[in-house]
Amino acid sequence: MAGPVVLDQSVLVSDDPRAYGVGGISSESARAQTFTVGINGRLEFASAALFSQDTIACLSSPIDCNLEMRLTRTALGAPSDDPNDLLATVSVPWVSIPSNSHGYKVPNANEYTVFDLRHFNIAVSAGDVFAMVFLSTIRDTAFGTFNSVSGVIGEPGTLDPNPGGQQWFKNPSAGLFDWTPANRNTARFVETGFQTFVSVPEPGTLGLFGLGLVCLGVFWRKNTCVRCVG
Repeated sequence: MAGPVVLDQSVLVSDDPRAYGVGGISSESARAQTFTVGINGRLEFASAALFSQDTIACLSSPIDCNLEMRLTRTALGAPSDDPNDLLATVSVPWVSIPSNSHGYKVPNANEYTVFDLRHFNIAVSAGDVFAMVFLSTIRDTAFGTFNSVSGVIGEPGTLDPNPGGQQWFKNPSAGLFDWTPANRNTARFVETGFQTFVSVPEPGTLGLFGLGLVCLGVFWRKNTCVRCVG
């Protein structure tokens, strides 16, 4: 039985003076954010600092302008493209994502786009590493990609708010077919603003589980002794 939902991992862009608004997402380029789970339980929600400047184009577009978030396992620390590692896919329209058409604004946590993962029943354990992969149906415009993630860039020696992960990108149309760290393997860090929420088991549930193990042990010992005597 699921218990209370608690905040697990968090990168708050609005509280960090190193915040930035770069990190384009389009049909040609994708972004991802890896993170390490800190609490045993079930992953219920994930959120990310996203913004759009193409909402007007979306409203007049003949195609659906959607953002897709794929939750995947990782391979050697990078997002995995193996279909067997895909755990969840959630799609939201770009018009529902906060717009920065009048200039970039660092989002607060309550402005992060939330992805509901409850019906995927994703069990997690402390130390598990996952990736949130962001894809879009919107193509790059003549003025660049205006649908982006917000994040934090830290120079060498500064404190990384998410040491268990980092931001990644790839762009096959530009020859980048594999996931590449957004810091391009330099000593600085690049993180997307994000949060994850995990439900933890109720104490009573854990107690019943423990009692069941005790009873099973007693039953096993009793049967073993009977066999010895007999």
